[in-house]
Amino acid sequence: MSCYFRSNSRHPYWDSDDSRPVLCVSSLVYRVRSAVLRPSLAIFLALMATTIGAQTGQGQPLVVNEDVLEQRLRETGFEPPEKFKALVGIVEAGAEESRCERWFDWAGTSTDRDDWWPASTVKLYAAIAALQRNRRMGFRPRARLLFNYSDEEPVERTLREIVRRAIIRSDNHAFNRLVEYAGFNWINQRFFVSRNGLQGTVFLRAYNSHRLDPETGYGVNRASPPIMVRSQSRERLIPARVGRGEFSCPEQGNCTTLRSLADAIRRVMLHEELPAEQRFRVGPRELRVLRGALEAPRREHGRLLVESIRRGFGGDESVRVYHKPGFAYQWSSEVMAVHQESTGRWFFISAAAWPGRRSLDDGLERIARLLAGDGFGGEVSCD
Repeated sequence: MSCYFRSNSRHPYWDSDDSRPVLCVSSLVYRVRSAVLRPSLAIFLALMATTIGAQTGQGQPLVVNEDVLEQRLRETGFEPPEKFKALVGIVEAGAEESRCERWFDWAGTSTDRDDWWPASTVKLYAAIAALQRNRRMGFRPRARLLFNYSDEEPVERTLREIVRRAIIRSDNHAFNRLVEYAGFNWINQRFFVSRNGLQGTVFLRAYNSHRLDPETGYGVNRASPPIMVRSQSRERLIPARVGRGEFSCPEQGNCTTLRSLADAIRRVMLHEELPAEQRFRVGPRELRVLRGALEAPRREHGRLLVESIRRGFGGDESVRVYHKPGFAYQWSSEVMAVHQESTGRWFFISAAAWPGRRSLDDGLERIARLLAGDGFGGEVSCD
């Protein structure tokens, strides 16, 4: 379901501080200015939203089995670390009518939102959101962004460079700049929606920021400085913005689910094969930036997680791994897309465990071993 907002800003894609929803009705836009809808009209619009949303299949297209993954892993002798969570998707890629998807999670944990810390995995969301916003303004990923901070030196980089820093190096300042560019209100109110499979996701915490909430002491990401966007042929000044929306996440954090993470990387990697309503609003240039960054080599934590996957696949050289790992507050987390080119299959994995950096290694290797050996048995078949 798509949400449309009224804005007093001069550019239709940039929200003013008081942007608010006009109406959320799939692909239909109704600008209702009356304070009170007549009951008959309200009922009609609600029915239309439900019907159209069901027909277009917006939101996460995931039917998840909550028993098989735990059963199969325990049969291998797996002893889960404390607070282990996992979701595994097996996709036979192809056109919509021929594509087969099967999803399995560990004991229903793929919808857990408030009891774990996703750390740097959510930088994938920020990268997608910033690239999508940039494209809607008519700029390419190589556009230069000049952040004019009032309390520190200006910073100028291409959007492509900021995305790669955030995903490959897991640079916290790059993550903050992606959120600043997209805008606090826009990313929370218009990007984290069911149409994108991101309902329930919230960004409230900046990483390694000196801008702190005076009450909680946590870094905040509500304020965006003036940003000059430049390409070879034109430029645009985005004025300073302050997000005022109220959102819920424990300890003023960044909340999401394993299901949303897996669905996001699925949409990035299978973009060309998905129906339009399941695609992020990005094009080939944005996809190249995202996929290139997700496949690039990582430092030790991410590298060891990938090695666990490769061991599980027995060194299969046709396996390519795209991923974004995270670690903070003793939570190890990962979101992965694994392409086995020899079979054409895609595997999507999102997982988290506590405590320690290496708490996911054994689980990921065992999951990969099951996937490589068809260890899910008939549960994988689409027949």
